[in-house]
Amino acid sequence: MIKLACEMPTSMLTKLERYMDIDFVLAHEVLQNKAYREYFKKSRRLCILDNSVHELGEPLPIFDLVKAANMIDADWVVAPDNLENFDWSQEQLELMYGHLPAERVAGVLIGGTPADRAERLKSIRRSSMLCLPYRKPRLEWYLEQMPVHNTVHLLGMSSILELRAWAALQQLPRFAYMGLSLDTSKPVKWGLMYRRMEELDSLRNAPVGSAQLLSLPPMDDAQHAITELNLLHLREILKPNGLLTSSRHS
Repeated sequence: MIKLACEMPTSMLTKLERYMDIDFVLAHEVLQNKAYREYFKKSRRLCILDNSVHELGEPLPIFDLVKAANMIDADWVVAPDNLENFDWSQEQLELMYGHLPAERVAGVLIGGTPADRAERLKSIRRSSMLCLPYRKPRLEWYLEQMPVHNTVHLLGMSSILELRAWAALQQLPRFAYMGLSLDTSKPVKWGLMYRRMEELDSLRNAPVGSAQLLSLPPMDDAQHAITELNLLHLREILKPNGLLTSSRHS
């Protein structure tokens, strides 16, 4: 099964935590929000600390990422990346290796050509986690490059069809070793709009911005109920679907 993490308002963390398999934590919020920081510091789930590029428009500097990672004892930290700036992303990844053990660094696959992506993977090989961005054809890239990483994280949700393809791929003997995880805010964002995911033609463009999501007040009872239905629906999709025939602080 693909493990799930969701971005959600700080006010809802304890109310929806039973649906989460791992933690996906935003570094900028760790630095500025004590309640958010303390919640994830106490969590016993495996933790990925993101560089907050989606929320801020650019990734946090390495110094801030390392500071946030140490505050919550994150298992992995996503190195600064820019999908359109290959050389800069390569430099940042190498700098990250100088500040954290390689097994705690997660590298994002980027590159405009197969050769670039192969070069990028050589750099990420030292990392224990490979991250794949939703804004790119990541399943195609994965099959093109056939990475050796045992641990792969899907940054964001592209579509239900794509998730079903990943769940099916994971069933093949060749990929049985692969541990897959996903982070998304879509079940929560649409729940806030009183909308069930399975009734929507498209999951894109929810009228709640990622930057504002974390600071929203608690949901009302109807929002909460619909969000739970959305999470249950998504978890069913993440299960092995038959289309193709460890804990922290222990």
